[in-house]
Amino acid sequence: METVKIGDKILILDGAHNGQKLHTLIASIRAKYPHQKVAALVSFVAEREGRVGPGVQELVQLADYLILSSFSAGQDTSFGSVPPEEIAAACRAVGFTDFETQPSSKAALAALLKRPEPILLVAGSFYMLGQIHSGLHKTANY
Repeated sequence: METVKIGDKILILDGAHNGQKLHTLIASIRAKYPHQKVAALVSFVAEREGRVGPGVQELVQLADYLILSSFSAGQDTSFGSVPPEEIAAACRAVGFTDFETQPSSKAALAALLKRPEPILLVAGSFYMLGQIHSGLHKTANY
């Protein structure tokens, strides 16, 4: 759980990417920042079954607002993320409607940094975190 102060906000970056890991992360955030409103940016790696539903179920226990995004990454092979629309469907399935979709991690980071909540979270994929880190290094307050 990496924390970065950006202006008057706390940005938390974590690679939690499934229900179990997100559950533990959320417990840590609640313990460290009790009763604080949270906006979260999330994306999940495609083709890894069973992450979206349980991940969303955990995130909606904490987040007041979600930003759903996508990314593409590659090391030895290229792959991408679950489409934001699929994550949105999982949100709707559990009755959570306070979300927006963004087409890229860059656009999603910009939207997250504009949110009014004092705690901002980025989670769901180490690959997305890599893209977010490069975007943060371009932010003057980082």
